Amino acid sequence: MGVCAAVGLAFGLIRQTRRHYYVRHESWRDAPMAFAASCVDGILTGLGVGLGAAALIFFAAALIVRVEDALLP
Repeated sequence: MGVCAAVGLAFGLIRQTRRHYYVRHESWRDAPMAFAASCVDGILTGLGVGLGAAALIFFAAALIVRVEDALLP
């Protein structure tokens, strides 16, 4: 779960700042509050995506175990 959250966090932070902040500004010094807001938005979005992926992985693993238990005598 932690790995998915960390990967999602890093991916979200990089994607959010590149796509939304650096399109309008050249440096973080141009608008430091907008940069901070973009970073926080990217962190929270990435964290949510990472935890969502982890939840899907856990759900699939639980489903596989249930089906495996039902099929084995």
